[in-house]
Amino acid sequence: MRHVQEMELRYSQLAKSNATISRNLAGTRLKRLSPLCQEVHDFEVLLSFELTQDSEVLVSGQVSGALSTGCLRCNESVLSSMRLPIDLFVFETEEQVESWISKGQSNLEREVVVSGPVLELLDLVEDELILHLPQVVCSVCNSDNKENYVYSAGPEPEKASPFSELSKWVSK
Repeated sequence: MRHVQEMELRYSQLAKSNATISRNLAGTRLKRLSPLCQEVHDFEVLLSFELTQDSEVLVSGQVSGALSTGCLRCNESVLSSMRLPIDLFVFETEEQVESWISKGQSNLEREVVVSGPVLELLDLVEDELILHLPQVVCSVCNSDNKENYVYSAGPEPEKASPFSELSKWVSK
């Protein structure tokens, strides 16, 4: 008997059966996201799989949770609650994507992911989280302080008039 961790779930099988997956992903398992944050909390994942009329695998759902990142201005830790919608097509190969686009069936309203045949839930969710990391400014910073964003090369040098030397010749 195979354990659940050993089972390979294929996108096509999940889509054919209109499967829904609900998981709690521990923040400690998100190894690519962790170095970008000060702290990663657990995330709740709810994904639905379906086949479109043209037999593309459509994955939709939601990822929600929280993480702490450093403020871009003062480096203080800022807790951000995230609730990301997932709405994307999943293809096994680049060739399938190219064929889909060449048939004129591309839909720019959804993201396209090339992931191979086997569901990699952790990678799929982690990619979406990384793409949607907040650009935070904490509540302590004065975000209306525009002079911090203005960079100057100093005062402009005075431009000499091209006629300034003529005055010496006229007075003589």
